[in-house]
Amino acid sequence: MLNSRERFVSCLTFSKVDRIPFMPGWPLAEALNRWYGEGLPSGTVVDDYFGFDPWIQFGGNLADTIDFGPIPRFTPEGKGHRALSGSLTAHPAWIVSENERTMTVIDEWGITQRIMKDALSRMPQFLDFPVKKAEDWEKMKKRFNPHDPRRYGGRWTDDYIKYLSTVDLPVKMNLPGFFWKGREFMGIEHFLKAFFTQPELVEDMMRFWCDFLIEASEEAVEECQIDLVSIWEDMAYKSGPHLSPKMIEKYILPHWKKVLSFLKKNGVKMVFCETDGNINRLIPLWLEAGFDGSMPIEAAADNDVVDIRKKYGRKFALIGNIDKRVLLYGREEIDRELEAKMPLAEEGGFIPQIDHEVPSVPFENFEYYVQRLREYIFS
Repeated sequence: MLNSRERFVSCLTFSKVDRIPFMPGWPLAEALNRWYGEGLPSGTVVDDYFGFDPWIQFGGNLADTIDFGPIPRFTPEGKGHRALSGSLTAHPAWIVSENERTMTVIDEWGITQRIMKDALSRMPQFLDFPVKKAEDWEKMKKRFNPHDPRRYGGRWTDDYIKYLSTVDLPVKMNLPGFFWKGREFMGIEHFLKAFFTQPELVEDMMRFWCDFLIEASEEAVEECQIDLVSIWEDMAYKSGPHLSPKMIEKYILPHWKKVLSFLKKNGVKMVFCETDGNINRLIPLWLEAGFDGSMPIEAAADNDVVDIRKKYGRKFALIGNIDKRVLLYGREEIDRELEAKMPLAEEGGFIPQIDHEVPSVPFENFEYYVQRLREYIFS
């Protein structure tokens, strides 16, 4: 019988397994709060309650392992800014103004945004970003010294490295990718325009980020046996990629190749590109770069794992694609979704999972989905 780590790797590399990993998906905060009032015992961890297989070690919280953020962090100028408590933003932030419904904040990554006070998982309105021109970028570079000793936090010890080499759980590391960082530095509109109005800036940004990722992650990659590296890109929307394949080929593909070559030469078993949106025009580029698969493969964006498998066969592994919307509709829709996609799991290279986090749906529907998925996997 395989342990969780062996099963995870074997499944995604199309090797023989005793069963596929049981990783149905994880709820957003508002879903969890709702479920506590609909039958889930208060304070219960969903993974433990349903007996999910363990998902990842190492990369779940980069702040505890490798810090890929700006060092030093951005702090607001002047006095009187109040620190924002809670989890309304991705990074710690300071309030610069507010009214009854909203707050305008600057986070420690230099991004100004307006958020709803009653939001738990709602996207903020992004107002301003730290890089607009070459001079801003030169200043930003100084915050991304890959060799700053603060990049590896207190959790990074000899004992922890030894633990990662022997643990029977999958070991995954997350890397913020090229489109992802360009968007964080400039905002998506300005970043996309810059490919045409400031191409030299974009070229330098992509080249710098490639070297930064390699140098900042080098110690971890050399010291640990990493099963999966997930490069976060979020470079597509419902109808296709934000950037044309030709532009991706010119500006990003060479750097993907360099990073993936470095990772695989150092023993990383698989590298996935993680993005929302329609990925169908991206997969050929990912295969050329050396990616082994993708997640979460959103069903609402016209992605279908059955179609992808027919087109690319065993070249491309998949995690996700169980349409989150069926959890709103009920049992018949859940059954149809699983009946259509679970046969693919028998071929290997596919872990069925809700295609992103689980929204606020009835607990009884999620419970039924988990039960039916369990029957497919363990029967």
